[in-house]
This record gives sequence, C-alpha cells and structure tokens, in this order.
Amino acid sequence: MLKLSDNVPLQFRRWLEPWFLLEVFLLFNLGFLALDILLAHSTNSFREWAEYIPLYFSACAPVILLIGLVFVDRRRIVWKILGNAVGWISILIGLVGVLYHLNSSFFEERTLKSLTYSAPFAAPLAYTGLGFLLLLNRMVEQTQWNGPSGSCSWLWAVTQEILFSV
Repeated sequence: MLKLSDNVPLQFRRWLEPWFLLEVFLLFNLGFLALDILLAHSTNSFREWAEYIPLYFSACAPVILLIGLVFVDRRRIVWKILGNAVGWISILIGLVGVLYHLNSSFFEERTLKSLTYSAPFAAPLAYTGLGFLLLLNRMVEQTQWNGPSGSCSWLWAVTQEILFSV
C-alpha cells in the first residue's frame, strides 16, 4: 500500500506526520487568538487589566511552541515541558476567562441587547480546548501515530476532524 509520505523527500516527511500537523495547527490557532482577543477586548478599551492576560499569552505561546519544535529532535524533553506548560496555562486561562465572562451583563438583564453586546461566556473555552489538545499531543509518542489502524486511532480521527473540518 502506497502512502502519501512515500513520495515525499525524507527531510520533508515530518511535515506530514500527524503530531507535527497538530502542533502547527495549535501554534497558529493560539497565535490567531491574539488577534481575536485584540479585536474583542479593544471594544471596551481593555477596561479590566485581566483582559490583557489572554492577549499576552496568545502572543507568547506560539513563540514558545516554536522553540519547542526546534528542540524536538535534539532535546525532546524541552518540547514536552514547554508544550505542557503552554497547555496547562491555556486551560487555566480558558476556565478563568469563562468565570470572568459569566460576570457580564447578560445574566443581569435578560434582554436582546445584553445577549448581543455582553461578553460571550463560551469563547474562552477555545483556550481550554487547545490546551487539552496540546497535552494530548505530548502524551502520545510520535511512533504511536500510525493512522487509523494504529494504537492512537481515536486521536488521529480527532486531529483529522479538526484540521480538515474548515
């Protein structure tokens, strides 16, 4: 059976491996969340100091993940530690963000205006989901990513769904 990676030169095969594609997906998503946060929180001129936390985190997290990718072959432990740190911080920011957003005006006044202009309380869960995917990517060894017939078929299916559902 011929695989797509058989026709790709050896130095570029890594770019087709599922763990690497997921890592790049997470890197870009965390980076673009900075733009989302900038647009969303600038509507109220960053009224609360806590609104800067996800902005700074989203600006720094892709750089940290990129540093980890540089070290993935030489010092794999650096890749794991940096990814786990970014993952856990992302989960924490997402959960705390939900609590902050729950204090919005939506629950004070049950009107169409408060529904439209209040903070979207589920939006910070994007950080939580990305953080869990980062942790999952670190828990599975690269050699276990064997596609649908391998030991990580459920994670492979989730990765494909996320990457190609757009």
